[in-house]
Amino acid sequence: SSAHHHHHTTCTMVIIKSIIFASLLLFIGHVTPSLCGRERVVRPGPAARFTKPDTFYNDPEDSTLLPFNVVVGRSEILGGPWPNLADNPFLVLSPPSSSGMRTVLGYSANGETWLLQNSTIGSLSSNLTRITDTTLGAGPKGSLDECGAWLNSADVQGNQIAGWYHAECLCDYDVGQTHKSVAYAQSSDLGKTFVKVNYPNNHVITGANFTAKETTGAGDHTVVTYGGYYYMFYYEYPDWKPTMARSKVSDGGRPNTWFKYFNGQFTEPGLGGRFTPVPDTSSFVASVSILGNDTLISLYTGTNGIFMSYMPSSGIASPNWKPVADPLFYSNLGTSPWNRTPSSPELWAYTMIISLSPSATYIYSTYLFPGQGFADRYIVRNQLTFSNKATSDQAILNTLSQYHNKQNNDYWETNSPVLGYEHVTDLGYVMTSSPSSPAGVFLVSCYLDADKIHIVTTSSCASFPNAVLVKPLGWIWQGSSSGSRALYRCVTNSGGQLLSLDSSCAGQGKVQQMLGYILQDA
Repeated sequence: SSAHHHHHTTCTMVIIKSIIFASLLLFIGHVTPSLCGRERVVRPGPAARFTKPDTFYNDPEDSTLLPFNVVVGRSEILGGPWPNLADNPFLVLSPPSSSGMRTVLGYSANGETWLLQNSTIGSLSSNLTRITDTTLGAGPKGSLDECGAWLNSADVQGNQIAGWYHAECLCDYDVGQTHKSVAYAQSSDLGKTFVKVNYPNNHVITGANFTAKETTGAGDHTVVTYGGYYYMFYYEYPDWKPTMARSKVSDGGRPNTWFKYFNGQFTEPGLGGRFTPVPDTSSFVASVSILGNDTLISLYTGTNGIFMSYMPSSGIASPNWKPVADPLFYSNLGTSPWNRTPSSPELWAYTMIISLSPSATYIYSTYLFPGQGFADRYIVRNQLTFSNKATSDQAILNTLSQYHNKQNNDYWETNSPVLGYEHVTDLGYVMTSSPSSPAGVFLVSCYLDADKIHIVTTSSCASFPNAVLVKPLGWIWQGSSSGSRALYRCVTNSGGQLLSLDSSCAGQGKVQQMLGYILQDA
C-alpha cells in the first residue's frame, strides 16, 4: 500500500486518448511538460468530489468505556443553501485584527476558497455570508491546482498566516477521475487573501502517480499543532488510506520540510515518499481540551451515523486511536448518500471538530436535507459539551428538540437541522448507546406524506401505513430511571402528532402512547 515515485512526475502524465491527438503532438513537436498534463478539465460544479465514507474502523470499543461524557447540542444552520461551497472541512482562524480586537474568520471551499465571515471572537454563528471575493482559487490549465484550491488548514504565525490547501488537477469528475495533492499558501493581510508562495513549486505532500478514471495522489487533509510540530492527517489514494506527515513549526510548514509517517518514524519525504497507513482514524482531526486533557478527536461518517475516535494528544507521534462503537449521533446515511435522488436520506459530510475556546467546542458539517442535491448545501454546527461521566449508559447524549410549523401545524422532533420550523423546546436527551438497566427503546422520526406530518415512534416506521423514515434518533429507557421523565406521543386536536412530557399533552391533544422515559439533565 506504499506509494513511491519521484516528485517531478507529480502531475506530468499526459493521457493520449486517440491517435489523432498523438499525431497532433508529433506535429507540434516538443511539448514542455506541465505540472498537470494537458487533459480535458471539468471545473468542480455542484457535485462534491469526496465520494467515499471517510474511513471504517477495525476494532471499535464500547462507548461505555469512554473516559468522559459528551453531549451533542441541537443543530444550528449557519449558512446556505450554496451550490459552490461546503466541499471541504470548515476552517476557523483567529488572527489579530487591525483594530486590535481578536476576530474570527471562517473559510469554506469548492474549487475556490471563500472567506465567509469576519466577526468578534466566539460569535461565528447565525448567518455566514461571503464577504470577500475569492481568497484562493484554481491555477491555470496544466497546473497542480487547475481544478481548484481548497484551504483546509492554516496556522496564525504572528502577522503571517501559513495555509495548506488541497489541490486537484487532471479532473474529470463524471468518471471519478482527479489527482490530489497538498500545497502551501500564505496570508500577509490577516487572512483576507492567500498567496501561493513560490508557485508552482509550492507542493508539500504528493502521492502515487496519476492513473485515469480514479482518484489518485494525496490530500483531504487537516493539520494539528503539537509539541513543536505541525502534524498533517491526510489520505493517500487510490486506496483511501489515512496516514500522517509532519513539519517543524520552526520550519513554518513550508515546502520540503514535511516528512511522511513510515514504519513508526517521520522519515520519508513529503513529496512522493512512502507511507504507513494509520488505522482507526479519518483525515479530519482536531485537538480539543477535554476536562483539562489535550485530546485528539477524529470524526468519520458511517452507514448509520457520525462516529469518533480519540487519543491523548501526547500520543500523536506514535498514534494509537481508540474508535468508539456507538455514534456521536445517528443518521440513516446508508452506503451511498452521495448519489442524490428525491428519496435520498439526509447527508452529513466533512464533519470537523472546531474549538473556538475550551468552553465553545462544535462539530461543523456540510449538510444536505433529505431528497436535496448538492445545489443546496448548508453549513451546520452542533455544540459539544464534555463532562465527567455520570453512568455508562449516558456516555454520549444528543439533545432532542421540538419544532413547529405554524402554516401546516406540524410538530417535528429531531436532532438534525430543520428549515421552516420554529424551535419550541428541548425535550431531553437521547442516548446513542443501548441502555441495559432499565432496557432501552429506540426512537425513530417518520413522515406521513399523505397527512404532511412528522411522527416519532419506536423501532421502525412500519406500524404507520406509507410512513417514510426521516432518521433514527437514539435510545430512551423503557422504565423510569434516575433523572428521567415519561415521554408521551400525543394526537393533536387538528390531527397532527407531537411529543410531550405532560400526560395530558399540555392541553394540545390526547395521549396516544407512552414511549418511554427520557433523560432530563445531562
